[in-house]
Amino acid sequence: MTTSASDADVSRVVHWLRHPLSIRLLADWPHLASLFQPKLAGRVCDSMGEEGMGTSPPLRMAIRGKVYFYPGCPSDLCGFFGAVVASLPNIGHSLLPGTDEWDCGPPFVADMSSGHTGRWPRMWFYFNLMEKAVRERCGQGDMVVHGDIRSCFASVDRVRMVALLHDAGAGADAVRRIDRFLHSWEAVGCRGLPFVYASYPLLKLYLRAADSHLTAAGVRFLRVGDDYRIICGTEADARNAIGVFRDALHQCGLEQSLHKSWIEHPGTVAAMIQRQSRIWPARWTHGVIKPLLADSLQYGVMQPISLRMIPLFTSTCRPVRVVDAPSQHPSP
Repeated sequence: MTTSASDADVSRVVHWLRHPLSIRLLADWPHLASLFQPKLAGRVCDSMGEEGMGTSPPLRMAIRGKVYFYPGCPSDLCGFFGAVVASLPNIGHSLLPGTDEWDCGPPFVADMSSGHTGRWPRMWFYFNLMEKAVRERCGQGDMVVHGDIRSCFASVDRVRMVALLHDAGAGADAVRRIDRFLHSWEAVGCRGLPFVYASYPLLKLYLRAADSHLTAAGVRFLRVGDDYRIICGTEADARNAIGVFRDALHQCGLEQSLHKSWIEHPGTVAAMIQRQSRIWPARWTHGVIKPLLADSLQYGVMQPISLRMIPLFTSTCRPVRVVDAPSQHPSP
């Protein structure tokens, strides 16, 4: 898709977003990178209308034992994306300088501060970048602590998120819209950030305190989203780094995921087996196969085979049960 906001671009994006299977697949990877072009995002949002945004029940999806949510209709999805796009330069300027030295996730902070929205459309590439940087920074005998945050997206506190956006200098209208969406979803039991690409810039800002704590403690680390890689020289250093990591997460009101945290000794057969069992199956499924299936839905000739394959890789999505659905946007 071109970056200009032509009528053909807008029609294509709106048509694609209205495909229910596409919406359900969007939860797993940054598939709407093209909407991160501000002009196109604004045109799409305008064409779909803003009335009623935030009132549709969000959708839940289970991935590897964890439950995520994401916007339940195209208008909510575009509205949330548009609000984040409007705040990108401010978030980027607030995170500079040097954040990209350890934050490999999308979009790069240097791009955000210039109003751009990312270089790559797949999470696969960002994880590969982090793994490459880890290998380059590891010396002989170093070990890598794989740290993860327990239910990170669902643990983001809305009030703190809004305060961080204000401190970053984001425009009042963009902050109001983001707060409206998060408050609306929270009111029906979906706390935190939706599991979509637009949440990653907000997560960068939210984890800034944790990253600063690690940096101040002299811990060498890299991160994509809520996945940390901490480089340590000895077992003692690794145990100490894990303690610092827990303290750093506490700065943001977050907790370490113990069952997803482990120590890798690169170069050993045991580490290779553990890495293959822990990382690569999900990386292939969520980083390559499912994005390609979603892409193929745009082409009629590919739809028959794609629709047959999608159920093999996609968890069932179900609407959140809403007891008293608000008739209008709740007041933050």
